[in-house]
Amino acid sequence: MAPVGPMAGYSASKAAVHSMTQALRAELRGTGITVVGAYPGGIGTDMLAGVDADRAAPEVVAARILDGVADGDSVVWPDDASAGAGSVYLADPVRLEEMLAG
Repeated sequence: MAPVGPMAGYSASKAAVHSMTQALRAELRGTGITVVGAYPGGIGTDMLAGVDADRAAPEVVAARILDGVADGDSVVWPDDASAGAGSVYLADPVRLEEMLAG
């Protein structure tokens, strides 16, 4: 069996946060509290310093999240990369998995 790469734990934590977001949205429905899932791709911050990856400007990501909240969206894909991945995920989650695996 091949060793687990560094993205496995990161991906698992993101999946857990997604599940928590869904659970909170359901639990808080009707209370006046809105739960919005924001799913950005790479953002041009210190976290990705030295990583060769596309990055969205933090200002763009923040503005798109705020726009999504103002529009009443439950899910926000706040940059071009995440919007593309999000549309694939919604149509065919296995296809996105294959794309990310290379």
